[in-house]
Amino acid sequence: MAEAKGDNPVIGPNSDVLETLKGATFTEPKHLRKPIGQEITTRLVREGAGMVGLEDRIENQEWAGIFNHYIKTAGASLQLGRLLKLNGEQVDLQLMLDTVTLSHSGRRQYDEATWYPDEVDHAPEKREMGDTQIGLSSLKDKNLPVELIEMISVHGLGITFSFEVTKTWNQKLPLYLDYRIAQNAMPMEQRFVDLQRGVAVGRYTQEFLDRTHEWAKSREQELFDALHLSSYEAIVANPQNLKARINTAVKLGKFSEDEAKTLKGTKLYQPKSGRDGDVAEVAGLSHEEFLERLQLHPEDINDQLLQPERWERYIRRLYINDAEQGIFARLSQLHRDIAEGKVGRAEELEKEFPQNTWWGKYACELYDKRHGKPLHPRVHKQVGIARAIEFYHQIEQGRLVDKSINIPS
Repeated sequence: MAEAKGDNPVIGPNSDVLETLKGATFTEPKHLRKPIGQEITTRLVREGAGMVGLEDRIENQEWAGIFNHYIKTAGASLQLGRLLKLNGEQVDLQLMLDTVTLSHSGRRQYDEATWYPDEVDHAPEKREMGDTQIGLSSLKDKNLPVELIEMISVHGLGITFSFEVTKTWNQKLPLYLDYRIAQNAMPMEQRFVDLQRGVAVGRYTQEFLDRTHEWAKSREQELFDALHLSSYEAIVANPQNLKARINTAVKLGKFSEDEAKTLKGTKLYQPKSGRDGDVAEVAGLSHEEFLERLQLHPEDINDQLLQPERWERYIRRLYINDAEQGIFARLSQLHRDIAEGKVGRAEELEKEFPQNTWWGKYACELYDKRHGKPLHPRVHKQVGIARAIEFYHQIEQGRLVDKSINIPS
C-alpha cells in the first residue's frame, strides 16, 4: 500500500518507537512455573520493553496477546481518528499510533514481577509502580519526543495522569478504545466485566475501576457526538468525508452488495466515468435513510469495522517472522508425530497452537501457506521487526522513494 494521502500521512509506527519496543536486556533462560501452574522456559527482562523481536518460539507466543491488543487498539485509533479529523476535529494520527504502540512497553516487566516475584529483582517495587510507570521510566533515555512521552503517561489514567486533564482527542480516543478492545473489539460493559479481575488480584481498587468506567462512558458519548453527521447537505458538501463514511458503512454491512456497487460507480469514486447525480437517489434511498446508514454508534466498534490495514498486517507478519524458524520446526515435528500416530492431531495442535488466539491461528495458516518453509535471513536479508525498523527509518530519513509496504508471504 502506498503512503496515505492528505494531511498527516501515516503508514506505520515510527522506527524509534519500534526500536524502543524491541530493546531490552535479559536474564539467561530459566525454567519457571506460572501462577496458573504452566511450566515455561524463558528469559526475563531486566531493563527495557522486550515486547517484539522475540526469536524464541515460546517467548514469541507468550507476549503475542499483549502485542495483539495494542496493535489492534492502534489500528482502531487510526481508523476512528481519520473520521474525527474529516468531521472537523483536531487529531494527530501519527502521534496516536506511536502512543498506543508504546503504551504497554512496561507490561512485560510488570507481569514477570507479578508471576515470578522470587526471580525478578525489585519485584515488589515494580508491582507497586504498575506497567505504565515502569514503561515511562524506561523511556527517559530514549530518542523519543517529549510530547510522545507525555501522551504515554495518559495511559496511567488516575495514577500518572489525572482524569480531569484529558482534553484532546489525541489523549482521549486511544484510551477510550483501550476500554473497548481486549483481544477483539467488545462492548464497553463486557470489557469492564473482564477488567473486574484486576480488582480481585489487587492490580487496582474497585473505586479506581468505577471511576475509570464513568470516565469511559462519558468519552463514549463525547466521541459519537463528535462523529455525528448533522445533515445530508453537510456530508455531501464534503466529498472526502462522504467517501470515508460510505466506505465505513460498507465495511459494517450497512449497504447491500448491489447498493455498494452502485455507489462505487458514481462520480464520487470515478470522477471521469462515474454516474452523475445525487448519491442517495442513485442508491435508491431517501436522504434521511442514507444519512442514518452513515451514522456511527458504539456497537459499530467491532471486528467488522476494525479489519487490519496494510501497515498492521505488515507488523504482525514480521512479529511472527522473528520466531518463524522455531515455529515451523515445531509444527513440522507435530505433523510427523501425528502422521506416525504418536499424538492426536486436534488435541496436540490446539494445545500448542490454540486456534482461538491470533498467534496460533496465524502460525498454522502461515505454515500451510509456505508449505513449512520459513523465510530465512541468509536468503531474505533482514527479517522480523528489525526489517520494519529499517524500512520506516529509511522513509524518515528520506532515503526511500518507494514507500509501498511489501508484506512477506
